[in-house]
This record gives sequence, C-alpha cells and structure tokens, in this order.
Amino acid sequence: MKKLTNLQEPLRTPDGQPIPDTVQIMLSAMLYYGSSRDPARAVSLAQRIRESRNGIVLEESDYAMLSEAVQGDQRHANFARAACLAVIAAAEEVEPSEPSRAARRRAKKGK
Repeated sequence: MKKLTNLQEPLRTPDGQPIPDTVQIMLSAMLYYGSSRDPARAVSLAQRIRESRNGIVLEESDYAMLSEAVQGDQRHANFARAACLAVIAAAEEVEPSEPSRAARRRAKKGK
C-alpha cells in the first residue's frame, strides 16, 4: 500500500506563482475527466482523494490507476502533471492497518 502526502500543496506556474488549485484537486480532476477501463472506480477514487485531509493510503491497484490517469492526461498543463507525478513518486510504502477493500469483499462473499 502507498500513502500519498502533500496533497494540499498549491500548484505553481512555471514562474513560481501559486494558482488556486492544489495537487489534491488536480489529481481528482485527472481521474474525473480521464478515460479509464473502470470509470466507476476512477470516480470513487477521485472522490476519496478530494475528501482526504491528511493524505490517503492507496492499494496498489488504486495507485496504478492514479499513475496511469496522470500520465495519460491531455487536459491539463505539463506543470500540473509534473507536480502530480512528483507527489505520486514520493508516495511512502506503508503496511496495511486494516483489511483492504478487496479483502473485505472476499470475506463478505465467503460468509
């Protein structure tokens, strides 16, 4: 699992001026407006990122979906994608503190 932090960092123009959007807002937008093989999951992940307060822990599959969405984004400026990719690359590896969504679904089906 990976933990994304620094989501509240403001984006900056190439000349260093902050713009109103944060990395958190931009990551959510890239998932909302991008194309995905699983649009419902992409929108759900975008909402989770948008609502996170102190970072967010992602399962490997969600981390991969987010990385693909940012790398494939054609809607936003390069500096915005670069800032988002920097946050993704800086994600910390963490141990799961509770069962993942997938593990909870498997356990529920087994009952």
